[in-house]
Amino acid sequence: MSTSRWVHCYPRHPRRKKLYPPPCRPLIYQPCKIIKRAPVIFRERIYRDILVTNTATSISPQSTALQTMYTFAVINRGMSPVQAHVEISPDGVHWAVDSTAEVAVGETGVLVPKRYLRYTRLTLFTVNTGETSTVNVYFQTQSAA
Repeated sequence: MSTSRWVHCYPRHPRRKKLYPPPCRPLIYQPCKIIKRAPVIFRERIYRDILVTNTATSISPQSTALQTMYTFAVINRGMSPVQAHVEISPDGVHWAVDSTAEVAVGETGVLVPKRYLRYTRLTLFTVNTGETSTVNVYFQTQSAA
């Protein structure tokens, strides 16, 4: 059984004035629709105390095919600034640089890929030749169950 009630109505032609009230339409109350969402799964991988030099150091490739969102957080705990590249690959063999960030000493940098391919990895190296630095890397993902 639907509940209805008469509400204030407006004339069909707002510019035309009428001497009698216009016909009204009933306001019908409908139940709200509840949309169910799939639960979100959070995953995290932590890579601690990675020694970074001026030659490229990559963490293990991540399969990101089923992830809806993923980020890399790089915490520079060393004494030299670090350059970080997010690289993407369709096959885990051929890599292309997707996004880049420089992480200063004592700072945290967050990198989010701009494009999608099946595999993702993070490559690190120091900005200054001959210097070393130590970083922690957090790889965090969200996916639907």
